[in-house]
Amino acid sequence: VLCAAAPFSREAFPGVTFVAEPERLVQRMLPFIRLHAFEERLRRILRSFDNNGIIDPATGLLTLDAFLRDLERALADARERGTGLSVARFVFDVGLPDRARRDAARLVSRLVRGVDFGCCDTDGTVLLAFTETDLRHAHVVARRIASVLKHTMLTPDQIHTPAAPSVTLATRKSADTVASLLARVTMPAIAAE
Repeated sequence: VLCAAAPFSREAFPGVTFVAEPERLVQRMLPFIRLHAFEERLRRILRSFDNNGIIDPATGLLTLDAFLRDLERALADARERGTGLSVARFVFDVGLPDRARRDAARLVSRLVRGVDFGCCDTDGTVLLAFTETDLRHAHVVARRIASVLKHTMLTPDQIHTPAAPSVTLATRKSADTVASLLARVTMPAIAAE
């Protein structure tokens, strides 16, 4: 299916259907877009089944319990080997609909490296753990993910206003526990007086 305003002749493409109106073009494309979205949803559900339910089928990220278990293991491993471990929290605007938050979590699940893992918290924020990564490199990765989210996500009410997440980072200290590491990324910012 091609738009009729294309700069080539119809005779050059005998098996192609030409559409003059953009509405008809969208009408023909929409079932394929929905089919692709349904395929991705089924793929996430199958992945969740294959991993015994530790992956949230709505987002493609780990469930909160699985994230906390993996973070505990990664923290112990980083302490034992002396490597870095950083955690990022992506917070979205309060007015952002739940569907847009889930879409953001799905995007994040496709953007993270194979050694990193994350989850969608109960308040809709996304937590990511960057294994074997110090604060400087985690900052670079988090900025790239935030940039992709900013340029990809649009709010339904404001089509031309991007929904930019705010990111909080923390890196492992020698005496850290999972609770203390997560507390540093969930603590509200306090302005200096």
